[in-house]
Amino acid sequence: MDGKAIGLLSLGLLFLAGSAAAQAGALPLEVSVEVLGRSVVPYVPATVVVSVRNRLAEPVAIVGLRGASGEEVFLEQALEQRFAATLSDGEARVSGTRLVDQPGAQARLPASARWRWSGEDELVTFPVLLPGRTLVTKATVRPTEQTQFAQVQVRYAFLSHERLLGAVRARREPAPAADAGEGLRAAERLLAEFAVKTPFGSAPERPLTWRGRAVRGGDELPVGYPFGLPRARFERLEENVTETRQPLPLRLPAVGLSEARTRAKVAQGRYAYACFPGLEAWVLEKSGDTVLVGLSEIEVLPGQLVDVLLALNASDTVELELFASEKQEDPGELVAFLRSRRLDAASSQQKGGLWRGTLRIKRSELRSACGALKEKGAHIEGLSVVIH
Repeated sequence: MDGKAIGLLSLGLLFLAGSAAAQAGALPLEVSVEVLGRSVVPYVPATVVVSVRNRLAEPVAIVGLRGASGEEVFLEQALEQRFAATLSDGEARVSGTRLVDQPGAQARLPASARWRWSGEDELVTFPVLLPGRTLVTKATVRPTEQTQFAQVQVRYAFLSHERLLGAVRARREPAPAADAGEGLRAAERLLAEFAVKTPFGSAPERPLTWRGRAVRGGDELPVGYPFGLPRARFERLEENVTETRQPLPLRLPAVGLSEARTRAKVAQGRYAYACFPGLEAWVLEKSGDTVLVGLSEIEVLPGQLVDVLLALNASDTVELELFASEKQEDPGELVAFLRSRRLDAASSQQKGGLWRGTLRIKRSELRSACGALKEKGAHIEGLSVVIH
């Protein structure tokens, strides 16, 4: 493949070298779930690694992944990606044009770019798992105190008798300057050619990337895979399902929820569990305040803080909206006041000349931010600040 040739985006799935094909009679796919870290804590996001190993001596198409923990679905991927295409005997050609919005003199933000595909046929692309290889993907699970298991379902199809098409050439180039109608302009083109790809051989078929580098979401590139079948043949594949159910190493708080409610005298209402450096406590909302119940201490903070503390479980900082669509840069001098308290408050002018204010809070600043807002007659509610 020359320096201009590129492949199709792989949706972040990684194929790794694995062991030899499994013995006859074994399950076709081996599915496992691993939690990064020794345990998971209720309401604290945890990363799980889902691995799918092909134990057969033939390639397998992976067309869907689903992971659930209790009532939460933490992984939902329908992996086949469809493109309009031009098909001929043993070949397929994909041609797409990226269209960008041209708002002109209108006072609005440009719409997201979109792709327009040409061709009267349809090509379905999907990831292929070679014999002895492993597909690995990561997901985030948000357990509750009732979470006990992670259940993963893999949808797949056998390919031993298929004349599979593989990407042999692909290139990305500027599109001829032209008005595409509907206020759109052609920006670039994607041209890809597929041909019959059998047998697979012993080398791993690694997903290719644009210009040999990973693609960020901001590049607005289409998602696709380097293998595919015409739609009619893909829909004739017999879909199979394999599942695994594995326990999660759940670490329950030393103080149970019922005991926390009794101690705080909060019988009902929204709740969560906060667990990060500097704080480990039940979070109970009560009549405009939030009660934090730890192992031996109880603390009351102004505002409704369940959403904020759930966000701080996952990240060191959280951004709150102070105001939106205001004609003044700093109504009530709220931004200036919060800055005087060494908090990260800011206002920015939006399209149309209106102003929006934000407050970024670190985990260590939660108490001081609540206190400062209370002085200005305001409190946190959800991920916004409400002024009385």
